[in-house]
Amino acid sequence: MAYCVIGLLVLIAARMIRLAKHRNLIAVLLASAVFYLPRQVPGLGGALDPNHAGMAPSDVTLYLALPIMLLIMLALPVTQREHGQRYLVLLGIVLMAVAIELHWGSTPARWSGLLSWATAVAAWFAGRAVAGNAWDDRRSRLLLAWLVAGFVLLQLLVGVLQASGILTLNATDQGLLRVRGTFGHAGDLGKVLVACVAITLPSLANESDERYRRLAYFTLGASFVLIGLSASRANLLAILVMIIAWALIARNRQERMVSRRMVTLGTVAMIPFVGTYLLRLQADPNGGSRPQLMEAAWEQMARTPYFGVGPNSYVQTVGIYDAFTARGLPVHNALMLAAVELGLIAIFVIIFFISARTFTSIPFARQESNVPARVLFGYGLAVIVLSISGWGMLKITVLPAVLFVAGFLAGAARRVSTDRDVVGRENETGAALESILKGSR
Repeated sequence: MAYCVIGLLVLIAARMIRLAKHRNLIAVLLASAVFYLPRQVPGLGGALDPNHAGMAPSDVTLYLALPIMLLIMLALPVTQREHGQRYLVLLGIVLMAVAIELHWGSTPARWSGLLSWATAVAAWFAGRAVAGNAWDDRRSRLLLAWLVAGFVLLQLLVGVLQASGILTLNATDQGLLRVRGTFGHAGDLGKVLVACVAITLPSLANESDERYRRLAYFTLGASFVLIGLSASRANLLAILVMIIAWALIARNRQERMVSRRMVTLGTVAMIPFVGTYLLRLQADPNGGSRPQLMEAAWEQMARTPYFGVGPNSYVQTVGIYDAFTARGLPVHNALMLAAVELGLIAIFVIIFFISARTFTSIPFARQESNVPARVLFGYGLAVIVLSISGWGMLKITVLPAVLFVAGFLAGAARRVSTDRDVVGRENETGAALESILKGSR
């Protein structure tokens, strides 16, 4: 009953926003929930198992991001083609629900995992919709920049309190105190910060307002510092890969200047944390039990290649066969974890579809004005680095933010390309008219 009430409220609110004068600003404000509100809807969800290790809680849990992302999808107009894409992915979600009932077995953990995947997919479509409608609106882009900067500032304040000992942190198995902000793990914080940096870069390379640029530089500098304090090797590598890749394919003068500044800023910001990263490398040069966990994942893939073991149930299933996994350790590779849980068929329908729709925007990077497409190229490489180096990318507190930014950059790239085509056609029409008039004289 509660889910029906929430659905009805979403439909009513979507109708109101669609008719609102400043619907783009409202949509941007709501979209910030993927950063600020990775929390469950109060009162929905039973007792949670603290020892459960997976992408979502052990009991059916609705996170605030899902109804908010659905609200954005319904409130903002999109093309007929994108409507068809939504129906295709919805079909994949429905098939997963049928598989839970008829094949995997109906458990609260699996239904919780299904809701987690639905939230992440909705976030990607919401990002596309926000970019498609708000990219040309400077006020909307500025509001988004302020919201992202506010989120990073919040994490920085909490991180400083943790680093100074005012807020208690538990040491890792390597004896290090790693800042994690408002997240449950230091690695989760870093992954979301990589997404924050990616969504900030396109406007920074295009924006001429010095006040806005200072705000963006704060977001980027603070993100670098927080990633350093979190001592996450994968996140550091990912953000450097993203910025260097972007710098190498930058096309216009301001973009090249900003990308070089980012490389310099990142290098300087990381210098104080070199010692911490060296300690991590010395304490864990081989990645701990990663090889054994990967071997167990391949064995499970051979047992259930097409339909998997069900969402959010990897440890419970594979732990029967592998002692390392039974300790509560999923395979430390998000792509492999998703493939084993969902099977190759569902992976193709959901993950490969979203990846294909995202990366088809990258060819627009050849256009000099299309900064979002070039940032998307670097961000895609960063996401790959994060996905193959750990499983935290799939967590409900991380994946929606990561996919929202991917959808936003893809939507912005297509929007810039469309605007360029329109201007090109107008110029061609103007030139043709001018030649006709000259000929008539």
